[in-house]
This record gives sequence, C-alpha cells and structure tokens, in this order.
Amino acid sequence: MKEFIFELERVASLLELNERIKREVSFLIWKAFKNGITKGRERERTIACLIYYISKRDPKFSISIKEISEKLGIEKFSLLRTYRKIMRKMKLKGNKCDFSSLIYKYGNLLELPPFIVSNAEKIYTSFNNVNAAPLTKIAISLFIACQKKGFKKSIWEIAEKCNVSKTTVRKFVKKLPSVFCIS
Repeated sequence: MKEFIFELERVASLLELNERIKREVSFLIWKAFKNGITKGRERERTIACLIYYISKRDPKFSISIKEISEKLGIEKFSLLRTYRKIMRKMKLKGNKCDFSSLIYKYGNLLELPPFIVSNAEKIYTSFNNVNAAPLTKIAISLFIACQKKGFKKSIWEIAEKCNVSKTTVRKFVKKLPSVFCIS
C-alpha cells in the first residue's frame, strides 16, 4: 500500500493534481487494495486509470486519457484496457464525460475572454445532431464564438490547442456558415 501512495505522489506531481483529487485517488487505491484488485498490476497504470475515472465523474477536473498517456509515457490502449478491467473488478460505474466542461479548459489555453467561452458553451450545446468527435465540436464552437464576437483567433490556432485536425475543423466550419451566420 505504501508503494502505491509514493507512486501516487510521483504521478500527481507529473499531472499537477490538487490535494482533493489526490485524496479521492488514495481512497480508491485503498478500496482496490482492500478488495485485492491491485495484486499483479502495475502501480503507475492503476493510478492513472483511477485518475481518469475521477476526471470522468468530476466536471471541475478534466484530463483526457491522451494527456495522461503522453505525460506518463504509457500507451493509451494499454491504459484503456486496464481502465476497463479496474472498472469491472471494482464495480464502478463510469459516468460519461460532460465535454462542455472542456470548453473552459481549452478557452483558457487559448487565452479567450470569459464571455466568448460562455458563448462557445451555448453553441456547443446546439451541436446535438452534428456527427463529429467531441473535441472537434469544442474547436468549432470556440471558433464560431470568436467569429461572432469579432475576436481574432484562427482555425489553425484553435485546432492545434484542441488537439484536432485543422482540416476537420475547417471542413465542419464550411458546412455550418448558414446556421451560425459566419462569413
């Protein structure tokens, strides 16, 4: 158990986690340890999966599996496989992530004013019938909000910060000008 706590401190510093998240993860580690789920599992991967589980439940804390895998140097599919096993063995229910909370994260990365980010969130909620990945929808909604308010951010800049293809964002923006009055 002590090894898991030391590993949690190391991973928390790499992922820049706050104390509240560390407490939640340590409680889940204790629960997994008590049920014998941690035996034979790699500590770093187990902790990363529990952090991802918390990020899916908590709208104030959002980190993607891609970000975790890049910062820790663990293969993404290996993390997802371990995540599914831990969820099943611990009988945890994974809530679907509310991607609209990520709009604020990417809005901060792009240094956008709060009124543009809140406008982007309203635009994002109107994308229910658009067939696109959530991060693509976030990039599109941020771009449209910037265009509507006259804020200068390019598609390329927004797509790069949101980790989506510039071509995909441009393609969807071309489809939507009549709906959102973009010139």
